[in-house]
Amino acid sequence: MSAQEQAIAHTLIDNARPAAIDAPVVRASPAPQPAGGGLGDLAPQEPRAVRWFYALLALALVCGFFYLNTCYLVPAHGGVDQNGYMVGGRMFADHFSTRYTPLNPSTGKLDPFLFVGRMWIGADLGTEWERFYPKYPIGLPVLVAVALWIGPVSQLFGGPAGEVLAFWINPLSMTLAMAFTFLMVRMAAGSFTAIIATIVLATSPVTLGLTTNSNSHASTLFFVSAGMYLLLTWWQSGGLWRAIGAGFLIGYACLIRYTEGLLVLPLALVLLMNLRPRSLRSWVECSLLATWWLIPVLALLCFNLGAFHTLTGYDPTNESTGFAWSYAIDNWETMLRHLNTTGLFFIFPLSVAGLVLMFWWNWRFAAVMAAWILPTIIVYTFYYWAPDGTHISYLRFFLSIFPALVLCAGWLLVRIPRLLGNGHAAETPGVLGGWLPAVLLVAGAAGIWVWYPDWRLLAVACVLVAAIVNLRGIAGTSALAAGIVAAVAFSVHLEAALPVLEQDQYQRLVLQWNTNQMLARDRQLVDGKVAYVDRVPAGSVIFAQDQSLLHHLQFVRDWQLYTGELFNREFIRRLPDVNPDEPQGLQPQRRQVLYERLKDHTAAQLEQEQQKIILAALDSGRRVFMVLPRRPADPGPRRLLFWDRGGRAPLAGVSPRLFETEVVSWWNFPLPRPAPPEARGGPRRRPGMPAAIRGFGAGGGGGLPPAMQLVEIVRRRPTEGSQLAP
Repeated sequence: MSAQEQAIAHTLIDNARPAAIDAPVVRASPAPQPAGGGLGDLAPQEPRAVRWFYALLALALVCGFFYLNTCYLVPAHGGVDQNGYMVGGRMFADHFSTRYTPLNPSTGKLDPFLFVGRMWIGADLGTEWERFYPKYPIGLPVLVAVALWIGPVSQLFGGPAGEVLAFWINPLSMTLAMAFTFLMVRMAAGSFTAIIATIVLATSPVTLGLTTNSNSHASTLFFVSAGMYLLLTWWQSGGLWRAIGAGFLIGYACLIRYTEGLLVLPLALVLLMNLRPRSLRSWVECSLLATWWLIPVLALLCFNLGAFHTLTGYDPTNESTGFAWSYAIDNWETMLRHLNTTGLFFIFPLSVAGLVLMFWWNWRFAAVMAAWILPTIIVYTFYYWAPDGTHISYLRFFLSIFPALVLCAGWLLVRIPRLLGNGHAAETPGVLGGWLPAVLLVAGAAGIWVWYPDWRLLAVACVLVAAIVNLRGIAGTSALAAGIVAAVAFSVHLEAALPVLEQDQYQRLVLQWNTNQMLARDRQLVDGKVAYVDRVPAGSVIFAQDQSLLHHLQFVRDWQLYTGELFNREFIRRLPDVNPDEPQGLQPQRRQVLYERLKDHTAAQLEQEQQKIILAALDSGRRVFMVLPRRPADPGPRRLLFWDRGGRAPLAGVSPRLFETEVVSWWNFPLPRPAPPEARGGPRRRPGMPAAIRGFGAGGGGGLPPAMQLVEIVRRRPTEGSQLAP
């Protein structure tokens, strides 16, 4: 064989060697597809150690979030919205309906003067079947009722009463919502991004402001985040229980807030994209998803139609039609500004950009996110009620889309290097993610405790970040950028939220203190024995001018409550001044019926109505009280209070000719108002920022709220030679 032939032979052998000596490739058969499984994996698979590390970090974050909010929790709230939910729950616990019928226990007849919160709508008004319901859905009142039912069992084991447990619903709900947000973002963008997104959401002033607030938004966020997480996992992996859970949780969110019915759009999209027409199991799971969503929604509609004969409680107040282009023209700038400042500072623009770019990555997932986010934004931009400059009053309507917004922003941050062609970006979260969030958490915790940055901790954080960047070089910029963005948002969020939380806590502590003075038990001598009796027994009549106090008193005990406004001739005269066709908080028909009943009453006749209520209660053996501010000249406990010296009576009907008023107790709240942060070495309030937004009055804190007193009204004792007026 010639040299040329040998060279050709060697070349052929070398070229054939890989095919000859490589082991045959055995291709695994594809795993059986579940009924779902249409979504696929969204984020790269992570090592188990990394995944567990982030899971433990998320657990610590969630526990810290819960602990922080328990420090601000006060089981009392005087809000008008909260009155509807909490008292509605008390009614449901009593007779499985949120119905409240204003019957006078003394006469057994309807009493138009009994206190009913402004967020209650009337049914069959002006008839003997007149009754009232909260205009809100029944979902949260049902949860409150469950807490009240658990209360007696809790007390058997030394736990809190049901009236206290009811205020733990929202902190627990919001904490669980943070956990489900982490799981949902992890599914789409990885564990590192999920930690960043959860930190941003957990520290938002909207989140913190509503966690200890007994409104409906915290519980709604739990049902939305948990339901959407199960919906996405069902889309990804299938499963009967995932379909049932997703449908029920998303449907129950509508049972708490009507506008969460908009979530039927992402639910329907996922159902259609996940349906496999030739798979019986797919049809079964899709049917279960739709059915379990419909169950709570149909239950709500049936209850509303049977109770007050409309589909929603907002129909009688015209608020269900309070949407117009003219409102959107005024609201669009307010909406964008609030979302970008108080809502998700420094994050909202990234959310918008991430949602748009997501369509080039996975258009189906992006369509579901858009169907979750955009309808809520559009609806509340066109809504009539969009107050500006009131901290979170307007933003609370958008809280249920915040998990989707932080998901889109987090996805963008982790995808930017890939969009720019940086192939090393996938390695960075595993390296940086273990350090950067922990450093941010430590630095943030210091800020929470001492109100101003601990520069030593911040220096340590800078050194760690510099070391990591030096080790990883350009590959670390993605995670570093995400950490910096989160740190900026998280710092501004806390700086804006904590002063307001402190002021809100103080106001509710005052309310709780005033309420506890009335719930107290006094030591008395009864039949020669020492006994503790209720200071204000159940069923007593209470007159008070403070609406926030009445809102809470109506929840904590079964008292007969009255406010002075319905005995005020000027208030009655102004009742018809509002256009009944405009959307408004107080039901126009209720306003009109009140006016028709009382318009012909003179001031003297209104005084007589007060006297009839007081006399009927005293005749039936029930006690009558007033709660009013204390004046310096007022006497001490067990002393008569004379109205003819130093001021008029708070109720004109409490005539000294018929009644005597005795001071039962009086009290001061022992703590001064909190001083603003700048008075304690914290951040200075920026010039031009309204004090109301920061939660501190012009006085700068330090003062005490006015002293209060509980005054009992009794029949005037006849004296020798005197005669009571008829």
